[in-house]
Amino acid sequence: MTVQGSDMRMDAPLSLRDVLPKIVQELEAGQTLDRSVFAGSVFDELAALFGLNDAESAALALLAGAALDRRCAAALSHSGGSLSVGDLMASLPRLDWESLSSGSVLRSWFLIRVDRALNLQDSAVSIDPRILDWCLGLATPDARLGPYLRPLAQAGILSDPHTKVADGCAERLAGRVSRGGAGHCVIVGEGPATRDAVAARIAQALTMEPVGLDPAFFELPVVERSALERILARETVLARMMPVFALEVFSAREASRLRTLEMPTLILADEMAHRVALPPGAEAVTLAPPDAIGRAALWQYHLGEGNKADTADLAETFTIGADEIAQIAAGLQHLSPNDRAAAAKQAARRYLAPPPDPLVQEIKPHVSWEDLVLPGATEATLRLITAQIRHRAHVYRDWHFGERLSRGLGITALFSGPSGTGKTLAAEVMAAELGLPLLRVNLAQVVDKYIGETEKHLDHVFRMAERAGAILFFDEAEALFHKRGDGDNAQERFSAMTVAYLLQRLETCAATCLLATNMRASVDDAFLRRMRFAVHFAFPAAAERTRLWAAAFPAQAPLENIDPATLAILPATGGTIRNAALNAAFLAADAGGAIGMDEVLAALEIENAKLPQPIDLAPLRRRVLP
Repeated sequence: MTVQGSDMRMDAPLSLRDVLPKIVQELEAGQTLDRSVFAGSVFDELAALFGLNDAESAALALLAGAALDRRCAAALSHSGGSLSVGDLMASLPRLDWESLSSGSVLRSWFLIRVDRALNLQDSAVSIDPRILDWCLGLATPDARLGPYLRPLAQAGILSDPHTKVADGCAERLAGRVSRGGAGHCVIVGEGPATRDAVAARIAQALTMEPVGLDPAFFELPVVERSALERILARETVLARMMPVFALEVFSAREASRLRTLEMPTLILADEMAHRVALPPGAEAVTLAPPDAIGRAALWQYHLGEGNKADTADLAETFTIGADEIAQIAAGLQHLSPNDRAAAAKQAARRYLAPPPDPLVQEIKPHVSWEDLVLPGATEATLRLITAQIRHRAHVYRDWHFGERLSRGLGITALFSGPSGTGKTLAAEVMAAELGLPLLRVNLAQVVDKYIGETEKHLDHVFRMAERAGAILFFDEAEALFHKRGDGDNAQERFSAMTVAYLLQRLETCAATCLLATNMRASVDDAFLRRMRFAVHFAFPAAAERTRLWAAAFPAQAPLENIDPATLAILPATGGTIRNAALNAAFLAADAGGAIGMDEVLAALEIENAKLPQPIDLAPLRRRVLP
């Protein structure tokens, strides 16, 4: 049957205690219990909730009286023992056998208990303990549900998009219920606290109370689960309870279980399995992560009325959900609102610090612009990129440029040039300047021979960088971002799939992505078009090499006749110069003396062994050696 239910209990109905004396009086006087005895009481309310006729309502009133008052029980029982079905029917001539059959409203809704004997007339009958408690005004759920009840998180603030999702679900659920259906909603995505808040808002809109249930409920044997589902449906009617199940993955198995639930139900899940067919009357909605505007509002709410520029910067830097914002902010509540906003960035860095991961290596840079020796135009471009990363919250949000961009709001740049010209060092300097984590992608671990695995690894890497507000650095990028072939063989087709995925992911990435390559010509043109910046790191000229040699030796290092201008006659890159200076220092330390030109020459010989085109050291020898 379809239970209509009510939005809330009747206005102050007479309690069982109020009408019990009248029931006892009628029975002791030998009168048949008339509806007028319990009119306007909880028994009228039960009749309205479950569609009971007057005789069935009177039966509940008599059974409740017998449970609480011995005089009532004695007046009903003709045998002096337990009250039987025959006793009840004798006291209520209008009560027919159908009202006490196994499929009746009284029994199918577990309003009464019948302990079956050889025949129905001799079977013991009593009011269900939960119904008796309800008649007494006790709100405790049925004890049989106790092992499966779980508390829900305290409802928090919802962003505007999530509020709209919740209100839409509530409206559609209300429509299904009004048409006699159950109505189920599967809510996927975001964090547990946000899903709980959405569930609370939906339940509130339906004037219901959300109650968490353990997913183990679904794993019970069929007979036991069916009985508990009916009891659960009864709680929905009695206490306006809305069941809420929290799962990691909503799969086809859980979808099939929904078919037997006869009440509005919410399923909260981290994710939904592919190709799950929902039963009639069920829908699935996804809670999208808040955008930058939503994140800024959440930061502002949790941190208080502090510096709005700080909260906007937090929103642009960390692509995280509402739950994580709330958790980070919770640890800052001992500070004043202004101090919270200022401290939130470091707190977020600590909270979101990427765990050790084989797919990336976190580089902790200890360098500055002074360590980077480049032509003026190249350095100016790098400083411009750094400025865009720093001010993107201001430009995208405050000046509304973000509304005009159809692609991701991350910054992308391609660093190209010979090995050792400062591409990696430039990435380190930018990360150090901005105080951002620098994650270098481990290509050997990312690339996988199995179809689809490389894309999964890359998605994991991109998401990690977005959450942590990190700079993602692809060294030797041509290995991934290479030109696509004609697709003549399977390897080329699989490779083209990876390239296509990367093109799409770069467009939607909210993090800063830096690509470094020694072979720009090998990079697919489609990637070049998607780069906001392309920076060429040229082989250093003599003036730059002089500065590189001068910067290669710390001020504390003991030097003897080191002449950076003389050393600059050699066509060496910055990487070669730094390595040679370090090796020369170890040679000098082993000899017990200062670092001189002899040690530098010896160190350059070591470097030559690694270079595909060794440096001609003869010009330097002629100047240095006697």
